[in-house]
Amino acid sequence: FPVTIIPNKTTVFNYYRWGNIINSNGSFIPQIVSKIKKHEEINITNEEMSRFWITIEEACDFVLSTYEVEHEGPLIPPNMRAAKLLDIISVISKLLCEPYQYKVVGLRPGEKLYENLIGIHSGDPEINSKDGIQYTESELFELLKGVVYHDFNNWFRRLNG
Repeated sequence: FPVTIIPNKTTVFNYYRWGNIINSNGSFIPQIVSKIKKHEEINITNEEMSRFWITIEEACDFVLSTYEVEHEGPLIPPNMRAAKLLDIISVISKLLCEPYQYKVVGLRPGEKLYENLIGIHSGDPEINSKDGIQYTESELFELLKGVVYHDFNNWFRRLNG
């Protein structure tokens, strides 16, 4: 929790709500890169499933830009963007110049087709990954090429190390 201390006022606690941080610990993107390179089948829940995505840099910029905001509770980045998981897999496949295969396995208990980012207080903003702003394919290429090429460069260094 970032804490904002405002002179002559009480301490304010803010927390941040966003979707998946691209290439962070726990990101599914390195797993997809690995499966495509190994020509392994990729399990997906549903062809329409979408999630929100943000880069590490965008997340850091957002946190820093809100440091002195007098707002208690959740802060959601403006213009949060979403993409279908299948679109991300397709772009990674194109960047790697490798085909991919997938299998639809269906929703697991408690899993949602679309992601909602909702504040905890009434009146807080709510956005849905289906209806919100979607990344275009060219934007996904720009977002993911660094991740895919970085992974490739690390692999090449290990191979020739």
